[in-house]
Formats: sequence, structure tokens, C-alpha cells
Amino acid sequence: LGFFCSNKKTAIWVGTVYGFCLSVSFLLSGFQGAANKFLEFALFSLGLSMIGAVGGLTTSYIGCWIKKKHLKPS
Repeated sequence: LGFFCSNKKTAIWVGTVYGFCLSVSFLLSGFQGAANKFLEFALFSLGLSMIGAVGGLTTSYIGCWIKKKHLKPS
């Protein structure tokens, strides 16, 4: 995603939101517990999604960096 963003700030925001949403949706789609355990699982999922947000931020920033460094117009 960062490769297709116009600047570094946009790449960081897009990567963070993408990583967070991807992690939340993946974790919540796999929930097969009882209804009374949902709140605990949701809080646990939000915590793990913060890690997903950092991963999305990192990879998006790397994509933006590659675009800036290696595809400079001649």
C-alpha cells in the first residue's frame, strides 16, 4: 500500500489502519466461544490488533521508501 501512496504521511496512516482492520476482522471471524466470553475475546483481539497496526505501518512505510529511493525520475 505504501508503494501506491503519494507521500510518507499517507503511507503511514493507510498502513496503520489497514493492519489494524485486517487483524480485527481476522481474529473476530474465528471466534467460536460462548457469548459470555465475547467481551474478553474482543479486548484480547484489540490488543493483538495493535501489533497488526504496527506491522501494517512498517510494511507500508517500507513500500513508500522503496518507491522514493528506487523509482526516482531521471
